[in-house]
Amino acid sequence: MKKILIVVVVALMLSSVAFGGVYLGGGLMKEFGGWNRTFLEGRITAGSTGLSADIMGHLSLSNLNPTHFLQLYTYVNVNIPLSSLDFYAGFSPSWFFSNGKFSENELKSHGYVHAGVALNFKPLRIYGEISYQVIYSPISLGIVPMGSFGVQLGF
Repeated sequence: MKKILIVVVVALMLSSVAFGGVYLGGGLMKEFGGWNRTFLEGRITAGSTGLSADIMGHLSLSNLNPTHFLQLYTYVNVNIPLSSLDFYAGFSPSWFFSNGKFSENELKSHGYVHAGVALNFKPLRIYGEISYQVIYSPISLGIVPMGSFGVQLGF
């Protein structure tokens, strides 16, 4: 598991060098259904032309202790810049930690897709997106969409 995470982080760093730009920031994510939970989101976005990558982490606002619940995402995105807008869509495996333990079952059973738009006022970037869980077998979308909104600062 550690090897996979290291490969993903190295790929993100290479994409930032190859495709330009790194943005740091955060926002909120909300479930539209299910438990209707709200999460605090931290995000690093690397790249801005053609390919981009996001490393994101979510903590539930009902319990901000990261040893209780932490969801990480390592999205690889197709990014289409158009004037000051970036349209993007990507996929991430599920990196779920509960009570300080990594869930290998979550990694093997599902991942996430997201699509969004970002407004770039260099160095400020404002993003909004919708994401869905993707269940691997049988392949299907989860029933609870999630929306995220946030602000990032570019370097």
